[in-house]
Amino acid sequence: MAETLAPAPGSDAEPRLRYRASDVRTMIAAGVLDDEQRYEVLDGEIVPMMVHNPPHINVKRWLLKRLTLDLGETYWVDSETTFYLEDDGEFTLPDILVYPQPMKGHEVRGPDALLLIEVADKSLKKDRTRKARLYARFGVRDYWVVDAAKLITHIYREPQAGTYQSEVTLQTNESLTPLHLPQVHLKLADI
Repeated sequence: MAETLAPAPGSDAEPRLRYRASDVRTMIAAGVLDDEQRYEVLDGEIVPMMVHNPPHINVKRWLLKRLTLDLGETYWVDSETTFYLEDDGEFTLPDILVYPQPMKGHEVRGPDALLLIEVADKSLKKDRTRKARLYARFGVRDYWVVDAAKLITHIYREPQAGTYQSEVTLQTNESLTPLHLPQVHLKLADI
């Protein structure tokens, strides 16, 4: 059951509910939420997923193909899978999640993710701010936000105390190599 969060001291904000993954499943089953819509829980808030545009789809498809070919049978390369950041709480549907093959997808938590990619068109600001803070808080060690329009990549690493200590932006023709997957070398200029 959702819990009530008190507003910050001195804030004029109203108390709000903090939802969990099980709340979303219950509301979908009860018909409160549309079962044809996909949702994430960010900071306890239920957030509907956006519809993807052709540039987003093309970039994601290319990244999935390249990562799958480069990584072979040792890793799972999932797309828009439910990524539970905690057992029954925050979860997202990242565009791409890479993790070791012996693991089951529902068991993967922040530090287990070898690479997490959000391909952004309309969601660029949210992916670079809100989601970056969320992923840092849960220990995702290599988080990329790929701008689908400009084909530049924002790379976030070294999560500490809810923020990333390292943020680098790479241009279209620069080589992208995941921190924990050195056998992969990508250039978005090749799309």
